[in-house]
Amino acid sequence: MLIEMSPDFGSGSARIQGEVEVELVCKLLGKDREYSKQMIIYMPEVRELRRKLPTTTQYAFITNLRERGVE
Repeated sequence: MLIEMSPDFGSGSARIQGEVEVELVCKLLGKDREYSKQMIIYMPEVRELRRKLPTTTQYAFITNLRERGVE
């Protein structure tokens, strides 16, 4: 399961993608189930998730190579 980190998500935020992944994260963190293919979690939740699934989770650091406001 990838925990995607990007400045685009905001400071201390991470994204989880995939219907099954989102459902699993909601169950593990005790959140209401989200019926979407992605969710944003925050650093305390990232730490808890990594503590519960240390070998199943992996960080992905995502960057945008384009300058903001330039198309």
